Amino acid sequence: MAIADERTGGQGVRPISNQAVERIFACHVQVMTKNTTQGKPIFGLSDNALGLSIGKFLRVFPTAKFIRIVRNPVDRGVSLWRYNHEVHKNTGNEVFFAKFMEAPAGTVEGGILHYAAMDAEELRNFIAAVGDNPNVLIIRYEDFSETRVAGLKQVYEFLGTDTSPQLFAELAHPGQIGTMTQVSKNRVFFGGGGRTDFGGNRISPEICRQALEIMTDPMQRLGYDLSALPEAR
Repeated sequence: MAIADERTGGQGVRPISNQAVERIFACHVQVMTKNTTQGKPIFGLSDNALGLSIGKFLRVFPTAKFIRIVRNPVDRGVSLWRYNHEVHKNTGNEVFFAKFMEAPAGTVEGGILHYAAMDAEELRNFIAAVGDNPNVLIIRYEDFSETRVAGLKQVYEFLGTDTSPQLFAELAHPGQIGTMTQVSKNRVFFGGGGRTDFGGNRISPEICRQALEIMTDPMQRLGYDLSALPEAR
């Protein structure tokens, strides 16, 4: 606006308030999202970066519901490392994906610890920002992979929609990693198999222990049982 003013009458401009900017943003998101729903009563958006500004989103969308899925740091680190290497290999020199390969030591182990430290700080900030807000559900990735119906039931109850056993039976199979892989146009994304074994035999017990230590506080608050991990491996 300032540039347009300088090139025209130069009479000065009145800056738009932050509140007005947020209302414009909210309207844009709501129109864009609803336009893609094809009349469905419940609709939403997926954005991994939303958690970084959850306080603002809670303010801008006071009646919306937010679902945060958290995965244990070892399997998440392995998945990030594998996927971003695959994407970088298949797309060339894209800077964004190359950055994921600059983790300490240039190894998957270094990557796991690097991502765990980043996630721990971000997750602590997220938990503090949402507090006991009833419009926010934090659920573990493992709740979908290991007890799929229980995880789906938790989400559907949170959204206030149908939770009949027949519905969950219909949703359980399409939500499996293998099924999603078969119908996906980007099968590389599911190449990790959705593992929830804390690295299995692919990662040393020491690296697993260090990653869990980094994220101990937020993981315990989310109900993870870390008492025997990595010895149980």
